Amino acid sequence: MDKVSNVISALYGILLILGGTFAYVKVHSTKSFTVGIISGLLIFLAIKLGSTNARGAYLFNASLSLVLATFFFLKFGNTHAIMPAGLMAILSTLTYVTVARGWFLSK
Repeated sequence: MDKVSNVISALYGILLILGGTFAYVKVHSTKSFTVGIISGLLIFLAIKLGSTNARGAYLFNASLSLVLATFFFLKFGNTHAIMPAGLMAILSTLTYVTVARGWFLSK
């Protein structure tokens, strides 16, 4: 994967892990904690995969970001809460767009 996609993905992965941890500490949400940790680790797995299979890494990372963006937009639609659903919907979409752009430019 290209450098921009790697940096954006790494920041996104860190935010997912921190967000899940924060949700667990603040409201004892084990579901948010589990999903945040697993999603963040999967993003880092995609970054690692990018060194050997860039095309697969782009596809994996874009798919995960799109799934999470959909989830957070639906959650935002139900709660109308900017934090965390609205912010994570925007960050997930930005990550998706950045990774998809990198994939199209790599062809």
